[in-house]
Amino acid sequence: IRLSTSWFTLLLMASCVLAEQKNSQRSVFMEWTSWTVCSKTCNQGIQMRTRDCANTSKNCNQTEKQLKVCQQQECKGKVRDSRDLQCQHFSSKVVHGRRHHWFGYTH
Repeated sequence: IRLSTSWFTLLLMASCVLAEQKNSQRSVFMEWTSWTVCSKTCNQGIQMRTRDCANTSKNCNQTEKQLKVCQQQECKGKVRDSRDLQCQHFSSKVVHGRRHHWFGYTH
Protein backbone atom coordinates (compact mmCIF):
# COMPACT_ATOMS: atom_id res chain seq x y z
CA ILE A 1 0.00 0.00 0.00
CA ARG A 2 1.38 3.40 -0.95
CA LEU A 3 0.86 5.94 1.83
CA SER A 4 0.60 9.60 1.07
CA THR A 5 2.59 11.89 3.33
CA SER A 6 -0.51 13.25 5.04
CA TRP A 7 -1.82 9.78 5.99
CA PHE A 8 1.63 8.71 7.17
CA THR A 9 1.98 11.83 9.33
CA LEU A 10 -1.49 11.27 10.77
CA LEU A 11 -0.61 7.70 11.69
CA LEU A 12 2.64 8.81 13.32
CA MET A 13 0.85 11.47 15.36
CA ALA A 14 -1.74 8.95 16.49
CA SER A 15 0.96 6.71 17.97
CA CYS A 16 2.83 9.41 19.95
CA VAL A 17 2.46 9.88 23.70
CA LEU A 18 3.80 12.53 26.04
CA ALA A 19 6.90 11.46 27.96
CA GLU A 20 5.24 12.11 31.32
CA GLN A 21 2.29 9.93 30.32
CA LYS A 22 4.57 7.09 29.24
CA ASN A 23 6.50 7.15 32.50
CA SER A 24 3.50 7.63 34.78
CA GLN A 25 1.46 4.93 36.46
CA ARG A 26 -0.01 2.61 33.85
CA SER A 27 -3.63 3.28 33.06
CA VAL A 28 -6.16 0.51 32.70
CA PHE A 29 -8.31 0.72 29.61
CA MET A 30 -11.53 -0.89 28.45
CA GLU A 31 -11.63 -3.07 25.32
CA TRP A 32 -11.16 -1.42 21.94
CA THR A 33 -14.31 -0.60 19.99
CA SER A 34 -14.73 -2.13 16.55
CA TRP A 35 -13.03 -0.33 13.67
CA THR A 36 -15.21 2.32 12.01
CA VAL A 37 -16.13 1.94 8.36
CA CYS A 38 -13.55 3.33 5.96
CA SER A 39 -13.81 7.11 5.57
CA LYS A 40 -13.71 6.71 1.76
CA THR A 41 -15.69 4.43 -0.54
CA CYS A 42 -12.80 4.18 -2.99
CA ASN A 43 -9.00 4.61 -2.88
CA GLN A 44 -7.40 5.19 0.54
CA GLY A 45 -9.26 6.25 3.65
CA ILE A 46 -8.93 6.08 7.42
CA GLN A 47 -10.50 3.79 10.01
CA MET A 48 -10.55 4.56 13.72
CA ARG A 49 -11.27 2.74 16.95
CA THR A 50 -11.30 4.01 20.53
CA ARG A 51 -11.18 2.80 24.09
CA ASP A 52 -11.97 4.57 27.33
CA CYS A 53 -9.97 4.58 30.51
CA ALA A 54 -11.28 2.11 33.11
CA ASN A 55 -9.64 3.53 36.24
CA THR A 56 -10.17 6.97 37.70
CA SER A 57 -6.58 8.07 38.32
CA LYS A 58 -5.52 11.63 37.58
CA ASN A 59 -3.63 10.51 34.47
CA CYS A 60 -6.51 8.50 33.09
CA ASN A 61 -9.19 10.88 31.88
CA GLN A 62 -8.98 10.47 28.15
CA THR A 63 -10.06 8.21 25.35
CA GLU A 64 -7.32 6.51 23.36
CA LYS A 65 -7.65 6.47 19.57
CA GLN A 66 -6.03 4.26 16.97
CA LEU A 67 -6.06 5.06 13.26
CA LYS A 68 -5.22 2.89 10.28
CA VAL A 69 -5.25 3.29 6.54
CA CYS A 70 -7.93 1.34 4.70
CA GLN A 71 -7.58 0.55 1.03
CA GLN A 72 -10.78 0.46 -0.97
CA GLN A 73 -11.34 -0.35 -4.63
CA GLU A 74 -9.89 2.14 -7.08
CA CYS A 75 -12.14 5.11 -7.81
CA LYS A 76 -13.69 5.13 -11.28
CA GLY A 77 -13.72 8.23 -13.47
CA LYS A 78 -12.43 11.66 -12.51
CA VAL A 79 -11.79 11.84 -8.77
CA ARG A 80 -11.25 15.06 -6.84
CA ASP A 81 -8.44 15.01 -4.32
CA SER A 82 -9.92 15.08 -0.80
CA ARG A 83 -7.25 17.60 0.27
CA ASP A 84 -8.42 19.93 -2.49
CA LEU A 85 -12.00 19.55 -1.28
CA GLN A 86 -10.97 20.40 2.29
CA CYS A 87 -8.85 23.38 1.24
CA GLN A 88 -11.55 24.65 -1.10
CA HIS A 89 -13.59 25.49 2.02
CA PHE A 90 -11.17 28.38 2.65
CA SER A 91 -11.70 29.83 -0.84
CA SER A 92 -14.78 31.64 0.48
CA LYS A 93 -12.73 33.35 3.24
CA VAL A 94 -11.07 36.75 2.87
CA VAL A 95 -7.33 36.61 3.65
CA HIS A 96 -5.26 39.82 3.58
CA GLY A 97 -8.21 41.65 2.06
CA ARG A 98 -8.63 39.26 -0.89
CA ARG A 99 -10.20 35.95 -1.74
CA HIS A 100 -7.80 33.23 -2.87
CA HIS A 101 -8.29 29.83 -4.46
CA TRP A 102 -6.86 27.14 -2.18
CA PHE A 103 -5.53 23.69 -3.17
CA GLY A 104 -4.10 20.80 -1.20
CA TYR A 105 -0.30 20.94 -0.96
CA THR A 106 1.63 18.44 -3.07
CA HIS A 107 5.37 18.12 -3.50
